[in-house]
Amino acid sequence: MVSGIGVVSPGADELLSVEGVGSGYGSMQVLWDVSLRVGRGEGVLLLGANGAGKTTLLKAISGLLPLRSGAIRLDGASIDRLRADQRVQRGAGVMTEQGVFPTLSVEDNLRLGAYTLPRGSVGTVMKDVYQLFPELFGRRRDAVGSLSGGQRKLVAVAKALMCRPQLLIMDEPSAGLSPRYVKEVLAQLVEVRQRGLSLLVAEQNVAFLELADRVYVLEGGRVRFEGTVSALEGNQAVREAFFGLGGP
Repeated sequence: MVSGIGVVSPGADELLSVEGVGSGYGSMQVLWDVSLRVGRGEGVLLLGANGAGKTTLLKAISGLLPLRSGAIRLDGASIDRLRADQRVQRGAGVMTEQGVFPTLSVEDNLRLGAYTLPRGSVGTVMKDVYQLFPELFGRRRDAVGSLSGGQRKLVAVAKALMCRPQLLIMDEPSAGLSPRYVKEVLAQLVEVRQRGLSLLVAEQNVAFLELADRVYVLEGGRVRFEGTVSALEGNQAVREAFFGLGGP
């Protein structure tokens, strides 16, 4: 497991604070009184089955869905009324499940990810991203659609990093990947974590616990568990109820 900040108590150095959030679609409410925190340099994993509300919560945080209740603060400032692009400018980078443009080259995708940056700084940031993902540099002229599933996912992560985020928000980075490519993407994200970037990752795959200091489990649009990775691993009831994991 990656060790790090560990438990973030109220009043600690929080980067993201989600308090009592409710949200949904039309007449359907999906989230109910959800609270969540991410500290600076911390990895937080949001676990839950399909339909638990993970993607809805990430959309509310990133500005793609309005809040019905509650508040969201990033780096100490309210972002409730900011557009999605303004939240990116404040330091919240987002990788969605469909995070790339398959017909465009790797490099063109990365440039699109840098749309909030001054033009003169894009080359420097791209160089840094290629150093983190060297295999993408060799494919930089290729259409993303010609890459393997794992490589396409790495392009999506790299594209989100191009805005120089303080917090990287990821929705289902394992979606559609074989176990081999899940390991490949996970290894790269571990390196991202080691550089001190804060992560909020929504997943069903418990392999991504490797990235986390703390875990939230969503079920029915509500937080059913909050704690450290070790606390989750030691909670037999939660393991069996939500992940079908028996044993000690």
